[in-house]
Amino acid sequence: MECCPALSGCTPNGCGVGAGCAPQEKCIYLTDHWGCSFGWHPDCLGSGCTPIGECGGEGGSDCEDIDRCVFDEVSGVGICETDDSCSNEPLPIPEPTPPPSAVYRGPIIDRIEKIINPAVKMLYYGGLAIGVFFVILAGYSLMTSEGDPQRTKAAQEQLTAAIVGIIFILLSVTILRVIINEIIQM
Repeated sequence: MECCPALSGCTPNGCGVGAGCAPQEKCIYLTDHWGCSFGWHPDCLGSGCTPIGECGGEGGSDCEDIDRCVFDEVSGVGICETDDSCSNEPLPIPEPTPPPSAVYRGPIIDRIEKIINPAVKMLYYGGLAIGVFFVILAGYSLMTSEGDPQRTKAAQEQLTAAIVGIIFILLSVTILRVIINEIIQM
């Protein structure tokens, strides 16, 4: 069984961290290689406490009631240390805090004007840009009508409609301000 070198990096038949295993585990020959035992091994208990992390009186810990079994890196075994959380007094329950992703960090809108004003500006300038585009398109259609009376008339109607649309957009802001001021003064 012990014909081969340690393939897992542990020292054959060694115990604990010094052998490359977890505390109180033994480097044993498994079916086809050397490896650490799963959990504590009786040969590796030494004078240390078990199991690591348990308070005295819990889970079979060897420590006193107010002590916790912790791993000592120097000796490679568990040692008992006094731990206030092992006392029988109930621990205070901390207030739950929301995870950072659940906290709203966006803009705070406290007035309806903060929503309406940007939307009105976008619609206003967007409408003007579309009106200018249709004026250019109607001018192009007028230039390429080649004197054909029907195409010339259609291009003139498009140009007239685009100019009337731009005038309506420009006046709409003034009309809305007058209406809103009348409503507010009532």
